[in-house]
Amino acid sequence: MKEYEVTDYQCASFVEILEVSTALGVEFETATMQVDFAEIEAVKKSVEKWRKEKLNIKTKASKDY
Repeated sequence: MKEYEVTDYQCASFVEILEVSTALGVEFETATMQVDFAEIEAVKKSVEKWRKEKLNIKTKASKDY
């Protein structure tokens, strides 16, 4: 988990942070997680755009044969 230490765990998922805390023997009485729904929607749009582009490339490639 050294890669997370470099970024102060900013890129670690909630589950990964729990795994590290368990390995360190740290227990949480409560834990919360902030969810950025706007970011999730932006990622969904990016994925959909990528899928469409990938499909267009495959369709174009099959037509070239």
